Amino acid sequence: MTHERPGDELLSHRDRKKLQAKRRIQATALDLAGSQSYQTISVESIAERSGVSASTVYRYFSTKVGIFLWDEYDEAVMVEFRALLGEHDPIEAMNRAVHAALADRFHLDEARALTQLVLIQEVEPLRQSMASRLDELRMSLAAMVAQHGWPAFEANVFAGAMISAFNGAFETWAASGGEESLLSLFDRAIRLLGAGLDSVR
Repeated sequence: MTHERPGDELLSHRDRKKLQAKRRIQATALDLAGSQSYQTISVESIAERSGVSASTVYRYFSTKVGIFLWDEYDEAVMVEFRALLGEHDPIEAMNRAVHAALADRFHLDEARALTQLVLIQEVEPLRQSMASRLDELRMSLAAMVAQHGWPAFEANVFAGAMISAFNGAFETWAASGGEESLLSLFDRAIRLLGAGLDSVR
């Protein structure tokens, strides 16, 4: 499995190596989860199989939970969304951000992402931590939108609805075993949400 992705060449050598190492570590952790329970997997075993030290794993992820929850696309979407908000309304900005972050490279990670999502749904500590992480994303989205002119209440409603829409897409994707592409489901979710926010836009 290659850990190179389109766009990696734009990063500095140091950042590219770090990102590729994080992908390798997470892929190793998910492989281990396929043959043993989450509770019995140690950071040390993940590190050994990944060819790095345990201290490196902790430096990159802080905790074992962090390894399994890490998603490089979350950050990429948020960066694109922030950049696009000045030119587009939030719905259109999110639609463009998702495509900019996922379109050219997510297909290379679909199998890994599907395995990750199913595991998160099955393991209680991961599911609880994911809920907290999504709430943090919701607050970040609301703050970004409020900074671009939306009243606080409407910004909060938008952010909550967007996170819920993405959750619906993820759940449908996982339940179907990845039958429909996640990007297509995101498109449907964003269009559905946009139809309900016309009065605000």
